[in-house]
Amino acid sequence: MKKVYLLLLAAFLMLNLSVQSQGLEKGDFGLNVGIGLGYRGFPIEVSGTYGIVDDLFNVDGLTLSVGGYLGVSMFHTSYYWVSYSGVRVLPAVRVLAHYTFFDKLEVFAGPAAGFVIDRTTSNYDSDNYFGLYGSIAAGAKYYFTDNFGVYAETGYSIGYFMVGATFKF
Repeated sequence: MKKVYLLLLAAFLMLNLSVQSQGLEKGDFGLNVGIGLGYRGFPIEVSGTYGIVDDLFNVDGLTLSVGGYLGVSMFHTSYYWVSYSGVRVLPAVRVLAHYTFFDKLEVFAGPAAGFVIDRTTSNYDSDNYFGLYGSIAAGAKYYFTDNFGVYAETGYSIGYFMVGATFKF
């Protein structure tokens, strides 16, 4: 049993020693395109981030980025003789902190601020809403190559859980 613990400790140390900054760095532009599960409908999102500060708070591998976010969700539902449909659009600005744990795996988290544009219609009524929007999101990216990977994100945006492709330029 002692050998198993030593083997796990050695593997953990090798992973930490092999940290390479393959994630987002200052000057890099990242683009995400994803789908997910949301409050209503089938949400899709597109977001872009631009690295502006490396080694934030003097932490190696911690990068600060700013960028834009656009989420869209559409739905249509019928209950007996009443039919509901709607569209929700969320344009926002996000500030994210990205940290590279080890080669090709990056985690990120941060707030967003923007607007909610919501339109719901039924057989009898329609409702429009426009207001301020704030959220926070956290997720992880895994890069298969230097410029392409996948991501998963959770939080309060157009969807509660989003997955998709990520590209780095």
